[in-house]
Amino acid sequence: MDDASEESATDQETIESLRLSVAALGREVQTLVEKVSALTRSVEALSRPSARPAGPRGPVTTETAEGKQFSLVVSPLPELAMVAVAETSLRGLPSVRRMAGVTRDGDEARFALEVDPDGDLVEEMRNAMPVELEVESSSGDELVISLEWVWGRSASA
Repeated sequence: MDDASEESATDQETIESLRLSVAALGREVQTLVEKVSALTRSVEALSRPSARPAGPRGPVTTETAEGKQFSLVVSPLPELAMVAVAETSLRGLPSVRRMAGVTRDGDEARFALEVDPDGDLVEEMRNAMPVELEVESSSGDELVISLEWVWGRSASA
């Protein structure tokens, strides 16, 4: 064989090797795309709010020997991590005696709290929360606040 034939054969072998490598790489990329899609679906399923039954929005305020029970609605909390920040902040407040439950619906979270009736929950929250907050409404059974994150207030607030 002459040099040109050997070079042509080597080029063909190189091309075939590259073709096989590209095909293998394509299969690996497709596998990764499928895994990312499955992971995305799983995360989205976890972050979907659970269906909330129709009816009253929260527990009625009651005074017990332990304290006052009511609902605290906090928004916007579009990320699960933001709900965790709010919950951690609330659990550390001196006037919060007990957190009976947390539910999430869209970008809001509802905390069922038992608090010291003599405490100043709003002031404690202002001091403890890593963001500014504004009281949107307050009634005997519910306190609604909006958080003002770095990017500004929610359009729904």
